[in-house]
Amino acid sequence: FVFAMYFPQAVYNALPSRPVSAERQISQPVESIVADRFLKPHNADEARLRRQSAWWEMIGYSFATTALLVFFLSTLIMWLNTYVVPYGTFLRASCLVLNSTQSSIAEGFMREPLFRAEVYLYVFNTTYTDCCCPNYYGQDRCAEWEALAYDTIMQSFTSGDKTDFLAEYGYPGTFHTCWHSPLKDQVVLVRSIYGEFLMAPMLAFIFGVLGLRNSFLKIQTYRESAHLFDKLTGKIKTTTTEQKTEDLPLNKRKIGADDEEAEDD
Repeated sequence: FVFAMYFPQAVYNALPSRPVSAERQISQPVESIVADRFLKPHNADEARLRRQSAWWEMIGYSFATTALLVFFLSTLIMWLNTYVVPYGTFLRASCLVLNSTQSSIAEGFMREPLFRAEVYLYVFNTTYTDCCCPNYYGQDRCAEWEALAYDTIMQSFTSGDKTDFLAEYGYPGTFHTCWHSPLKDQVVLVRSIYGEFLMAPMLAFIFGVLGLRNSFLKIQTYRESAHLFDKLTGKIKTTTTEQKTEDLPLNKRKIGADDEEAEDD
């Protein structure tokens, strides 16, 4: 039994095969069971139930697809406005670290602390020409100012200790390349776009595209169900040619003009 469970193909090959005369021929599907795309209803009540079911399936798929695509677009726009667009306006400068510290608040999940790195900088050598002005000796001297930089552009408290960030960018007396806003009200030491933020939007986009395809299929199914319901209730009159075509088996139906010409020949 154990051998048969793990090696079923070997046991099947060892069994004697049936004679060819014992093999059954596979017959064609019955016309009353299989139709062109789905099972045809036999009366108006079945057609009405089929139409209602197709309607709710179409509404459900459309709503889910719309929700996924709206979530994808909203999160993508929020990510662009938070990271990509501001970094496009920031200007490069040089920064001298004056001091650094780490602050925390106990407002995280299950009251776990959240941390934020704070680095006090002296900004100079900016590439923003509007910040430059003549000094006491009449030479051009760009603006220099003190600023406070954080480990994120959002300046928010996040989970995880920021000791590694402070060890790399917060040691007093070191120089780093930094970027500041045109208004000089914000300075960053690291330009990170946080690509992991896009994992959920990308999944929503993939499932939204699949849902969009299924929604079109559900719309087509509903239209076919509504058409059959209208035919069975007499709202649409069936012509003699269509009636003869529906009465024929599937393998006898004419599908196009080429078949009609072949039959005439």
